[in-house]
Amino acid sequence: MTDAWLKSAADRINRLLDEKQGIGADIADVFLEAKSKGYVPKVLRKAITRQRMEPAKRQEEDSILELYEAALDGPTREAVKLAASRGHLARDRRGDRLDHSTVARSVALKKKWCDRSKDDCGRRAVRQRHRQIRSQRNQHAD
Repeated sequence: MTDAWLKSAADRINRLLDEKQGIGADIADVFLEAKSKGYVPKVLRKAITRQRMEPAKRQEEDSILELYEAALDGPTREAVKLAASRGHLARDRRGDRLDHSTVARSVALKKKWCDRSKDDCGRRAVRQRHRQIRSQRNQHAD
């Protein structure tokens, strides 16, 4: 590695960063133009982000959003809770009509995310154990 190469790399990086800044300014100008024509930039950004997503990722986000919205609805929230605890679809005692496909999908997603959180909990336990070992070493060192 030579000083000349390092200087050349730094120059190229600086040039690319300048171009990036210019492109960012151009994008901001397009959003301002869209706003002046009556479009909502925040929604436009979201639409573009979703358009650029992989279809599977977009579908997963939609399912999760649907799960959250269903969880905010009282009867559905109770049905999901009962179905998750009993392993089958439950009926609301008050006789409210529930979308059972939403309940089933919510339970499946809930189980999927619980499995992921268990993995996170395992990692968390390992990190906590490492902290305990380090603190014990520090106590012995003192």
